[in-house]
Amino acid sequence: MLPLFDSQEVAGLPLKDFAGRLRTLAAESLYFGTSSWKYPGWLGSIYSDGRYRSRRGFSQKTFDATCLTEYAETFPIVGGDFSFYRFYEESYWKRLFSQTPGNFQFVLKVPQEITTPAWPNLARHGSLAGRRNRSF
Repeated sequence: MLPLFDSQEVAGLPLKDFAGRLRTLAAESLYFGTSSWKYPGWLGSIYSDGRYRSRRGFSQKTFDATCLTEYAETFPIVGGDFSFYRFYEESYWKRLFSQTPGNFQFVLKVPQEITTPAWPNLARHGSLAGRRNRSF
């Protein structure tokens, strides 16, 4: 995958300056981030291309497992729709949170398992489809 830019730049600013502006705003409780962080298309802008390369080229596995750390170097907050679809184990959250500084913010959806009164009649819900949600 080729970088989109010759140097790490966002909104016409060097990445370091862009990140500094976002941190200044966050200090005033005005947070700017994105709805997720796993976008290989940001290689060369938000992400350093070389950080996710191995002898075989770009490693999607390494990128997915570690790019949150680099994301948090620029943005002070991120959204996570993924939390809506299932409860994750404590080990998942520890791994996720350990990749960010202590002041980093997450905006997560409450899992549907406790917010959906009845399971939609969709195949992805298997035997629960169309039934009342006992955890609601």
